[in-house]
Amino acid sequence: MIIDVSHYQRSIDWKEVGKIIDYAILRCGYGGNVKSQDDKEFAYNANKCEKYGIPYAVYLYSYAKNISNVESEIRHVLRMIRNHKVVLPIYYDIEEQYICNNYPVEQFACQFVKAIRDNGYKAGIYSGNYLFNTYLKGVE
Repeated sequence: MIIDVSHYQRSIDWKEVGKIIDYAILRCGYGGNVKSQDDKEFAYNANKCEKYGIPYAVYLYSYAKNISNVESEIRHVLRMIRNHKVVLPIYYDIEEQYICNNYPVEQFACQFVKAIRDNGYKAGIYSGNYLFNTYLKGVE
């Protein structure tokens, strides 16, 4: 079993949760590299997963509308994971239909994935089936 966690779940008893899940996917934040857009529970969640041996992936919810925004989102993720042991992929979460309709999200996603891989991590896309198949099929 996999769980998707952000600050909305508040403090989680990771010792107990770790007994019933295979791994977690933790939101580190959303948008650009601005401290106010950090997920308030990310450090707690990552630290507890590490303490209890729970493998975890990370995702950043994207609002990028241009290449500069994507670069800021990349810096955001790298800042958030700097002192953590992320062994599963780092995902670029693309769910905004408006952004998919009006901006080159496939190009943005390719840039994000490449940068994350260039920094030594596994990377992928976190999105719904329709958005992925309509806007993101070319991301490798």
